[in-house]
Amino acid sequence: MSLEKKITKLVVGIFIAVVLVISVFSLAVINSNLTTALSKRLTDTAFVIAANPIIQEELSKGTDPTYLKVQNFVERMRLKIDLLFISVIDMNSVRYSHPIPDNIGRKFLGGDEKRVISTGEVYVTESHGHLGNSIRAFAPVYKDGVQVGAVAVGILKRDLREEVREYFFELIPVFLIALLIIIFLAKKLAKNIKNDIYGLEPEDIAIQLREKESIINNMEEGLIAVNNLGQVTVINKKALNMLRIKDERDIDEKIISLLNKAIYRRSRIFNKEIRLSEDIIIMANFYSIVGEYGTVVGAIASLQDFTKVRNMAEELTGVKELTWNLRAQNHEFMNKLHTIAGLIQLEENDKAIEYIFATTEKRGLITDNLSKIKEPSIQGLLFSKYNRADEMKIKFEIDEKSYLNNINNNVKVQELLTVIGNIIENSIEELRVQNDGWIYCGIFEEEKIKIVVKNNGRKIDEDTKKKIFERGYSTKGEGRGFGLYNIKTIVNNLGGEIRLTSDEITVWEIIV
Repeated sequence: MSLEKKITKLVVGIFIAVVLVISVFSLAVINSNLTTALSKRLTDTAFVIAANPIIQEELSKGTDPTYLKVQNFVERMRLKIDLLFISVIDMNSVRYSHPIPDNIGRKFLGGDEKRVISTGEVYVTESHGHLGNSIRAFAPVYKDGVQVGAVAVGILKRDLREEVREYFFELIPVFLIALLIIIFLAKKLAKNIKNDIYGLEPEDIAIQLREKESIINNMEEGLIAVNNLGQVTVINKKALNMLRIKDERDIDEKIISLLNKAIYRRSRIFNKEIRLSEDIIIMANFYSIVGEYGTVVGAIASLQDFTKVRNMAEELTGVKELTWNLRAQNHEFMNKLHTIAGLIQLEENDKAIEYIFATTEKRGLITDNLSKIKEPSIQGLLFSKYNRADEMKIKFEIDEKSYLNNINNNVKVQELLTVIGNIIENSIEELRVQNDGWIYCGIFEEEKIKIVVKNNGRKIDEDTKKKIFERGYSTKGEGRGFGLYNIKTIVNNLGGEIRLTSDEITVWEIIV
């Protein structure tokens, strides 16, 4: 069965059920109200007849009922007001009037008249008489303050049922018209719903939903979506695994905050690096979702596991540095061998020995200064940078007081390598065209790790200082400008500090 037919049948069924409930309730209410109104009418009629002087006089005298004086008066009144019966009885329950003349002079049937005879009470009852089941109202008849009889006014109960049916039958056309309107509106509603869901049936929606869930959960990127209230509506398995959480309630507040920022500012945030813990680093893009009429209805975050990317980059950087170090050392070694060979061929043996001692002394000094830095990878990096600078005729000095024994648990060696390597490489790049260039490097273990790099390159102006850490900004051409950005990101994530001063000497101080 199609969705349209289901909705139509459901709405019509609900309407019919409501109508049935209302009908039952209405019948009960109508019956109650008619009974109350009829009881009052009968009681009022009984009072009027009981107050008539003729009735009072005849009952007080005890006149023979068969004289029909009371019968004739009461029957004329009964026919005018269209009642079933009006019975006038004396204190012995003997009838003075009745629609069937043969019943005059006989005892009243039903037994419900005894209360009015004995107490003079006014009341309404239901009982069975000669004419069938009836509703009766009783009122006492007084003459000079003394009760001399009673009046019973009644109507058949089936007449009341007929009156109730008449009321109900009058409502049937209204119900039928309402039913037709409901059917029309139900079809209209069903079509509108069908249009809103692009004419799809529930089975089609279920299939598409499963397909979309499968696509979302098999994406290579993590995906998180929130509504305009900041409540998470979608999170795929990749995002859960990447963030190492069980459900959306555990999403880090940094991500939720950036999603809300995208919503409220109607903005997009690209390539945002977020460190969630020591071993969870993600690269995220945030987009606001704009619905109809330009209204922002939520935001989406696409996540990439930057931890693996960074580790690979750092490994590649290490390999690159090692390769450069080996090449530089090989080149330097070959130059020195050629120099020594030339001196020997010229029979300048003393100069050859002097050259050998000078070379080993210089390299020994660098080695001594590196000996207090206990991390071998940092020693290797600094040594490779020394060789690279030496090849470019740049003087490279490592502070003899440099000392690094312990690295804090929250600081990774790869991060220190990235910071040190990029700062020194920038200095080498700056000095490569300068004749008297020199670089100073010092690494000190205090309360935090302090890295100091100095060079005598060109002064960095204030405008450049403001932009130098921006992603992609470089004074060396396109495709550059990521080294200092990476340094800034690492230092910020570690809660560290960067100090840059530049005049005749440019000084970098990094504390992490």
